[in-house]
Amino acid sequence: MRQAITAQTAAILIEPIQGESGVAIATPEYLIGLRTLCDEHNLLLLFDEVQAGHFRTGKFQSWQRILENRCVDFQPDAVSMAKSFGGGFRSARFGQ
Repeated sequence: MRQAITAQTAAILIEPIQGESGVAIATPEYLIGLRTLCDEHNLLLLFDEVQAGHFRTGKFQSWQRILENRCVDFQPDAVSMAKSFGGGFRSARFGQ
């Protein structure tokens, strides 16, 4: 990731748990390293939690499950969650 950063880089966006073509889970060290890297380069750290967020891992966000046994002060700068919020809603317009 460090080698991919240029003067044009504004953020790093990852899925802490990737769910396509199998399950790939980021390690705690990787997430902590990304936070450090973003802080060093003044970049935003963004997490895509559309598939694994909203309690699908037992925690509100998947990164919280990954880091649950670590004593670290860790926060991404932003988290996307769109799909998980609509899972239980019915549409009156379409009678669903």
